[in-house]
Amino acid sequence: MSKFQLWLNRAEWLLRGISKAGYVLSALSIFALVVVVGIGVLFRYIMNAPLLFVHDLCALLYVALTFLAMAYVFVDRGHIRITFLFDRLPKLIQHCLEIAGCLAALIFLVLLIKETWIFFYTTYQLHGTSETASIPLAPWFFLIPLALANFIALILVFTLKMIVIFVSKNETKERRS
Repeated sequence: MSKFQLWLNRAEWLLRGISKAGYVLSALSIFALVVVVGIGVLFRYIMNAPLLFVHDLCALLYVALTFLAMAYVFVDRGHIRITFLFDRLPKLIQHCLEIAGCLAALIFLVLLIKETWIFFYTTYQLHGTSETASIPLAPWFFLIPLALANFIALILVFTLKMIVIFVSKNETKERRS
């Protein structure tokens, strides 16, 4: 195993750990959503005193859980895949399509992280708060580019590992010939 492959394995191990932490935070966000909605329902219907912060906080928790879980879902291969055609293709074409898909995802995510960073920074500069409850938005919006950066790094490492495997398989075939 080359030093580059060893470095890729270490980077993948670290990024998987960060993704797992994001997943745990995402699960805690779901729990917080249930608690906040439950308290909101109790106050609204039993005490007849609706809490103003419930809608704002739920929206922010939902954004947090979505972006924090994204990288973990990718690592765990939990995303939706339509494989009835893909599985019938030769392994070489499957490998090339996976690399192409990862490269396309990288391009999209780099553009997305640029836009979400601008969104966060603008909110930070303007001291943006939620409309109803005046919850500061910058910390919540910072989670988006932060989680996307981990996702991008994971896809990059995954893509590089696939390219290394692809190149090493072709070198092995050429040596045999």
